[in-house]
Amino acid sequence: MVIISLIFIVFQVFTHSLFGITVYDRNVNNTTVGGYMDTEWVSNDDVNTFKAHRLIIQYGARLTPAIRFNSEIEYEYAGFVTNKNSQDTNQKGELKIEQAWLDHDLSDAFTLRTGIILVPVGQLNIYHDSDLRDFTARPLVNYYIIPTTWMDTGIGGYGQIELGDIEFTYEGYLFNGLDHANSYSFTKGTRGMRPNFKNDTNRGKAVAARLGVIPSINSEFGLSTYQGQSSQSMVAFDGRFNRGAFGLKGEAAAYTDGYNNDASGYNIESKFNVAPFIGASHPINALARYESIDLMANDSSAGALTKTSFGVNIRPVPSLVYKLEYAIENAQGVDDNAHSIMASVAVGF
Repeated sequence: MVIISLIFIVFQVFTHSLFGITVYDRNVNNTTVGGYMDTEWVSNDDVNTFKAHRLIIQYGARLTPAIRFNSEIEYEYAGFVTNKNSQDTNQKGELKIEQAWLDHDLSDAFTLRTGIILVPVGQLNIYHDSDLRDFTARPLVNYYIIPTTWMDTGIGGYGQIELGDIEFTYEGYLFNGLDHANSYSFTKGTRGMRPNFKNDTNRGKAVAARLGVIPSINSEFGLSTYQGQSSQSMVAFDGRFNRGAFGLKGEAAAYTDGYNNDASGYNIESKFNVAPFIGASHPINALARYESIDLMANDSSAGALTKTSFGVNIRPVPSLVYKLEYAIENAQGVDDNAHSIMASVAVGF
């Protein structure tokens, strides 16, 4: 019996890797690698610099037609981070996992999703990739109120239902939630309240959901909500409309909590593809965006910020975009406007 056991152990060792399980030992043969990258130039009253802003590597695998895995690892500013035990604290970048989830199609109308998930409040947080956006800078409302990129650990699902010619989409999850303490900032909004991925800050949980309506191929509208601990509440509306060379989209969001913090904001963005009128073979979009936020909405004397941007982008291929924009920013209580110029290149691969 001992001899048979030894023979079995030797057989097991030599039929697998001698150095542990590797990717070659896993019964998955449909793994894909992709991602996106952007490089920026920023010039304003304070800086004139190039920025190696993001390199995102995405790993995904289709285990079966109904089961999929996807992940996204982000290197910001070349991933220049320091060890917590190091004497060098000159940390300039970030290295983090932005997504890591498993999808399981349980029916034609419902897919179960678990893992590190983008919080479905507004649309830009879900589709935030640099090569998808027309402007280099993200809108103010998606930075200070909806703290893009905003992800959390949880479970939930999504799906779509067609009623006649109208398509409805839905997405909803149970999350750990934002920091429930009074950590809202009058200068940074909810940005510093984003969760970590080790543990919850309390035993309670949060819910987030978005309902979308697509009445036609040219338009889509969405209504989102987030409800967390300490009476945290966020609602958002997003919409887009395209017709021929013209496109229009925007988002609006409001945040309140039990500590009497109150914020609201919106943006509206238009583009016009001039390529057909000048004989160009690829899209050349003239851009304009107006945005406004108020991080102290319950105080009429402070907290408001407006920004007007004009720009142009060129897309030689759909996954490559060159961007140039000029922005004028006005903060409440500040006499002089702030002016900035930004340019960038973003590519998806």
